[in-house]
Amino acid sequence: MTFAKRLRELRQLNNITQIEMANKLGLNRVTYTNYEREKSEPSISTLKEIATIFNVSIDYLIDFEDDTKGKNNRKKLLLSLEAELKKINRSFELEIKSLLIDLLNLIKTNQLSSCDVTKWLIDINEKDLECSSEILRFISEMPKEFEPIIDIIEIYQALNKNDE
Repeated sequence: MTFAKRLRELRQLNNITQIEMANKLGLNRVTYTNYEREKSEPSISTLKEIATIFNVSIDYLIDFEDDTKGKNNRKKLLLSLEAELKKINRSFELEIKSLLIDLLNLIKTNQLSSCDVTKWLIDINEKDLECSSEILRFISEMPKEFEPIIDIIEIYQALNKNDE
């Protein structure tokens, strides 16, 4: 399907007159009509506006392909990206847990004080980093061997208070 036919089809499906469409695009009616008659082609910025008005992609307007063909490809791509994101998130969770265990071991060996770590964890939470919820969950599930080393309840309460 040509751009002109696609444009006419979209306009008619949306019950918009040529004059209304020209007004929406800030054009005179003759200029717009020439698009539908294949006598002229719109600029890139006008194509963007047309795509926005009809909630379609510019590719759909000019590539002459049926949008339903692209939907399946986009869906597959999005599912693939979602699976990759889940793998990355899982890897991120494991990395955070590993780093926190290293941190707790530093406290256990007196290389860091629990007070410093408490302040640091609260600071991280206040910065609203992506990992703050993961840190909070880790602290709530902290291994029993670390309980005497660090005041888990104090940190957990402080972090929860900052989330409110």
